[in-house]
Amino acid sequence: VIAKLQKQIEEKDAEIAELKDKLEKLNFTVTELNAKVETVTQESNQKSEVISQQTEELNTAWYVLGTAKELQAKKIITREGGVIGIGKSSKLSKEMTADYFTKIDIRKVTEITIAAKNVKVLSSHPQSSYELHKNGKVIDRIIIKDAKRFWNLSKYLVIEIE
Repeated sequence: VIAKLQKQIEEKDAEIAELKDKLEKLNFTVTELNAKVETVTQESNQKSEVISQQTEELNTAWYVLGTAKELQAKKIITREGGVIGIGKSSKLSKEMTADYFTKIDIRKVTEITIAAKNVKVLSSHPQSSYELHKNGKVIDRIIIKDAKRFWNLSKYLVIEIE
């Protein structure tokens, strides 16, 4: 009886050892899978961040408005042509920087407040994609009717006011 019980104990010990070995292998596999999941999660988060940044960049535009003198002083426009200072026209400067521009999200901004008697849009935007809204004799805002077309040619809006 003792020998039989001892044999059963040895068999159970062998079975326990075998199960412990399998458990260690499974734990290793689980650890390995957890590490892979963590790596994939980190990569996914990085890709999401890049996509978010790129989306923000694609939907970012800048605008500036000011008198001809203000825009010229900030090197946003140059005045060219004309004779003896008469008949000069405003052109965008090649030295223009975004320092004086206001940053906007084109998905959210559909109107820009102006409040001026006379307005010239100097940057390239299809005329049918926006409307200058008048309130009496004053142009109070520019309404962007088709944002995709409006910002297609240039992400910079330069408005000369009087």
